[in-house]
Amino acid sequence: MNKQRQKNVFSPLFFGYFTSKNKLTNITMSVDLSHIIKHNFYQVSDKEASRKFVKETIEQLRSKLLIQDEEIPIFYEEEENETYFRLPVYDVEFYLRNGFWEIESYYRYRQIIIRYDNGFVLRRLTYDLAMALGQKEAWYADEFHTWNGTFCEDTDTTFEQWITKVREEKGSEITEYNQDKFIEDGYDDYEDVYHDSFKECDAQFADLKSKFGDYNLLGLYPFGDGFLRCEKNGGLYLINEKTLKPMFNEPITNVSELDGPELLIKKNGLSAVVDQYGKFLTDFVEGKFDWKRANSSDRRIIFNTTAGIELETKY
Repeated sequence: MNKQRQKNVFSPLFFGYFTSKNKLTNITMSVDLSHIIKHNFYQVSDKEASRKFVKETIEQLRSKLLIQDEEIPIFYEEEENETYFRLPVYDVEFYLRNGFWEIESYYRYRQIIIRYDNGFVLRRLTYDLAMALGQKEAWYADEFHTWNGTFCEDTDTTFEQWITKVREEKGSEITEYNQDKFIEDGYDDYEDVYHDSFKECDAQFADLKSKFGDYNLLGLYPFGDGFLRCEKNGGLYLINEKTLKPMFNEPITNVSELDGPELLIKKNGLSAVVDQYGKFLTDFVEGKFDWKRANSSDRRIIFNTTAGIELETKY
């Protein structure tokens, strides 16, 4: 396939928002991370069957992750017979393959092994997606072992073909993801493909779930300063994993990142920007929020043309 895939790199992980700067040495090397999650669909060559399976997957993700009031269009590239979609809130793209999803978050591959202030954040992201899809394992690979190489060169590549080719190249089984090893040994020595059975994530999820009382924990991926998505009486809440307190006492419609420390909160058809702790930086207003670079390299402007808002913030 070898096509160019690119996402805005101005993200909290890219700039080390969740970690100290000394842990981000050489992290900007332009090798992207792919997340591999299995499924049981093997009819990628059938356009209509593929679309039906993707639509069912989208509804499953909506239900399990409580993604509300967000359009999720399905895209199809005829030349490559490729069906894919972008999942809002988590801001990742799902590319359909025979027997697996090739998921692109567009973070750097090395970031999968780094512990940030909120833990192994990209591992948490993958865990949430896998659990929502009914899977208990996943694989991490650099782009040269997925879309930007011969490993997923054809869209009809099967999971069995992919993993066999990886094993043949390595001459051994794929290494199990071991976060304790990364903590102990540092972040300079790592494999280009990992398997993850989520042992620590399962334990962490169970522990947090037992502490959240009436709130139903939806996943481990943190928003802002350690806030986790939870459901209560059909409503979405953000609960801090350390203090166990909600960001807001009333349910919201949705939350998403603004490619920086600020969060976008949606409620009743309106949107507001808050900082990582939940402090409102704007009122709830109509219109769409976006951002642009300010004159200073470490600052940007969040704006909403409809509401006449321009807000300068620091990365």
